[in-house]
Amino acid sequence: MFGRSKHGWIGLDIGARNLKLAQVVRQGDRLRLAEAAIVPRSNAWRDDDVLDAPPVSAADEISAALVTAQTSGRRAAATLPTTACQFHTARHVEAGGSEQIAAIVDELATVGVSLEGRVFDIWPGLATKSGNGGVNVLSTSNRWSETTTADLYRAGLGTEVIDGVPQALARAVGLVGGSSSNTVAALDWGYTGATFVLVDAQQAVYVRQLRHCALSDAITTVAEQLNLTVDEASELMHTLNMSPKPADTPDEVSQVVAELIDPVVDHLVGELRRTLEHLHNVGKNMTPKRLFLAPNVMYLFGGGAALGGIDVVLSHQLNRQVKVWQLSEDAKATAASKRVPICMLGPAIALSGLRWEAQL
Repeated sequence: MFGRSKHGWIGLDIGARNLKLAQVVRQGDRLRLAEAAIVPRSNAWRDDDVLDAPPVSAADEISAALVTAQTSGRRAAATLPTTACQFHTARHVEAGGSEQIAAIVDELATVGVSLEGRVFDIWPGLATKSGNGGVNVLSTSNRWSETTTADLYRAGLGTEVIDGVPQALARAVGLVGGSSSNTVAALDWGYTGATFVLVDAQQAVYVRQLRHCALSDAITTVAEQLNLTVDEASELMHTLNMSPKPADTPDEVSQVVAELIDPVVDHLVGELRRTLEHLHNVGKNMTPKRLFLAPNVMYLFGGGAALGGIDVVLSHQLNRQVKVWQLSEDAKATAASKRVPICMLGPAIALSGLRWEAQL
């Protein structure tokens, strides 16, 4: 399955609040987590700060992560912050190459979306109601791409791939066997928002960025109400269990925090229900019908996934199986030994594993 190289690339998931690093090694046909690190950004930002602002360098954080982790090699693959990217869909065009790209650019221009000065990736999406395939388009400004490449160079790394978070999430789901035959979902609940990805045959066929679902809103509320700093509130939230407790074993602190973040969780649940209902309706209108398009299994990633018991809460609210993503029990233990939640490393791990995919 894999090529000769033992170590994967250095995977870097560049986020708005934290930079996540992971490197895996190959053992037979399995991947084992070898190194991991999370470095807080010197200045975290919110989603309305990014798209129109100059790119924010992550060179210092990358260098700090490399000091923390004992990585092997100097080749890297990275993702950009989701909030520095824009996602759109377009109709499939039979023509290939430059003609297809020109048609997509022209179609998006009719709805006020310009790809001028932007780098973008396209890949197959869900079929439309008429049965024709759609195309997913993920773009970021040239400046963000160039800044990230320069940041890696300053840290002594060569850039192999700059990938999109949806594709990295789909690969991470595939690493745990979650998309080999069934349609499943990935939810990356991060500091500036939540990204829902429908994964079918290990492809991110549908992407929706859930606005106003930022984990930062919950952290800020807890900080303000309990007179804590943002960092203290975040640490507190990640040490508590948010799942319902039996009546005879109340956890008062967890209960207070859960009540404080209820509005954010409720809004997230509402957005997820809308998304799942939309996918169910799309599946009904397909020929043949694909009633399983609204998946019964969802994997959680990101800082939100590190909230103890949030999988239980969401499973109950959504009436489907919600799992916190982890590569393996061994990987979870390795990440824990480095004080890093494994669920925050999914994209970085998938990026590291891209080394062998590139050799196939």
